[in-house]
Amino acid sequence: MSKILSLLMAIVLVANISFAKENSSNQTAQQLMESAGKRSVEQVRAGEIEKVIQKALRVFQKSQELLFQLTHNQIDQAKKNIKEIQKLLEELQKKYKGKLDRLPIQVVIIEVEGIDDIKLAEKLVKEAKKLLEENDIPAARDILNALRNEIVIETHYLPLEIYKDTIDLVAKFIEKNNIQKAVETLNIALGTIEIEQTIVPKPIAEAVLLVQDAKARFKTDKKSAVRLLEEAKRKIKLAKVLGYIKTEKEIEPIVKEIENLEKQIEKETAEKVLFESLEKKIKKAQEKATEVKQRK
Repeated sequence: MSKILSLLMAIVLVANISFAKENSSNQTAQQLMESAGKRSVEQVRAGEIEKVIQKALRVFQKSQELLFQLTHNQIDQAKKNIKEIQKLLEELQKKYKGKLDRLPIQVVIIEVEGIDDIKLAEKLVKEAKKLLEENDIPAARDILNALRNEIVIETHYLPLEIYKDTIDLVAKFIEKNNIQKAVETLNIALGTIEIEQTIVPKPIAEAVLLVQDAKARFKTDKKSAVRLLEEAKRKIKLAKVLGYIKTEKEIEPIVKEIENLEKQIEKETAEKVLFESLEKKIKKAQEKATEVKQRK
């Protein structure tokens, strides 16, 4: 099942993230394990929303207003609007030229909830491979879709230089009262918005959070810390079965480091630096497994 949340809906939920963080210390290991998926999505959402450039979003929104004004013969309003858009673009160009070629204006988060059980996942992988060998692509596709367990980020970008040049041309057509050409050119400008899709493997993102949870508890609750690390290890193995991590060789160092850390906790010789080292390795694996695609 997919959950699609728009940027505006996501902004309302950001306030809940800090509250959840403040209260995480009061949750049991079981509650943290059960909420890891939701918290990983919230963490991704919060990080992506912070990247949105509100002034660039305003440019896009006002451009849509301008299209309505031009197509509904509201020429006086359109002339005022185009000047405001040009002013905003000049400010953006002054701030970002040479730094960013395209500006993020909107983020959509799609959570794909797939198989979380390793044995079931292994069984389905075998079935899918068999179906592919038999060239039963539709049946294999159904199983492969069930094996998706990921956070999909769709980021909309405004290409600054191209957009500004096109809007300047729209302004010239409006000034000459060539409204048809202005509309055609404005549609071209709106069509330059780029969409980038980033696929983050959710089991790995969850593992990062579980290690962070264990780090916050290892001195006061050894049992809970070990349980959280065990779940992080399971998530890493699940990511391998689901194909986000390609080989056993890639997860071996992480699994060994988790097991070593568990022993250190039992001996009461664990230190925060060990958790930070493990977290860094898992984040590196997440970065490697994350896929970025351009959409048209």
